[in-house]
Amino acid sequence: MVSYTLSHQAYLKIFYHAAKHPHRAVNGVLVGKLDGFNAVCINDAIPLLHHWTNLSPMMEIGLSLVSFVLAIVLGIPVLITNIL
Repeated sequence: MVSYTLSHQAYLKIFYHAAKHPHRAVNGVLVGKLDGFNAVCINDAIPLLHHWTNLSPMMEIGLSLVSFVLAIVLGIPVLITNIL
């Protein structure tokens, strides 16, 4: 079984963003790395959208931008997966 660890920074970003927009759903990306064989350490959260809760053209653009920044600009390997 995989265990997940959420950093303080990522938790606060999620919490404060949800508190700022309590009447809206928030879609975003959790950024992390494998920490051992069955552990994932989530270091950051990137909010993307409020309007659509499913895959839409705007969500695809947001995911593409996040992938580009992580892979090209920061040099972090990108793996997009669905945790649910």
